Amino acid sequence: MRFPYYFGWNWAAFDECITDLDWLKFTSLLIVIDDYDQLFKKEYPKQAVKQLLEKYLNCAVEYWTSQNVPITVYLNEKAEERQKH
Repeated sequence: MRFPYYFGWNWAAFDECITDLDWLKFTSLLIVIDDYDQLFKKEYPKQAVKQLLEKYLNCAVEYWTSQNVPITVYLNEKAEERQKH
């Protein structure tokens, strides 16, 4: 994601930036995260961190939908397998 230089690298900053995006020009949003199952492989507990990301992405979907901005989020868990076929 292209967050601004002042992005704070914490969940509150992610929440703020994902529902702001004033520095981008867009009429709809598509967020694709490939290899989602590997994204937090070094985090502990991995499932709790994934749930936080999903929580904030769901909040972003609710926010942008309320602003009449179409938004779609794809969390692809096994991108490397799709590329092999």
